[in-house]
Amino acid sequence: MLTGLFEAITATGSLSALLPLTLVVTFSLLYAGHRPEALFFAASVSAGAATTYVVKAAAGRARPDLWDTTWYWGSSFPSGHTLATAAFATAAVVCVDRIRPAASRLAFAIAVSWVLLVGLSRLLIGVHWPTDVLAAACIGAFLPLAMSMAFTLRGGIS
Repeated sequence: MLTGLFEAITATGSLSALLPLTLVVTFSLLYAGHRPEALFFAASVSAGAATTYVVKAAAGRARPDLWDTTWYWGSSFPSGHTLATAAFATAAVVCVDRIRPAASRLAFAIAVSWVLLVGLSRLLIGVHWPTDVLAAACIGAFLPLAMSMAFTLRGGIS
């Protein structure tokens, strides 16, 4: 039963879940007249996905031998699910903070919970080492924060 739960949590950090969610959020922001936030959000999630592929290709780290993980694509480092979820969640919190500051604490709590659950699920189903997940969460959160600072300094998002 718990395996099914953790596989469901893991699925929320997959490309098949995050790509449609990213498109919905981006187009919703555009429709609501928040063009800078839409650009920032799409760029943050895209940067997270691209970083995952580049670092996985460079790292070449073997996955844990707890279960059969040979059918998983690529290197164990970093956890792509965790990195993408952290990038999505952090970008969402930044957007919420800019658009509706009163809701930013709730958005932050939801974001942190989601990233922790996805990271934990990757460990519990045995496809990543703890350092894969920790580094991925840090990188995934860093990218939107750095992009937000860069956009702010350039006057693109305030």
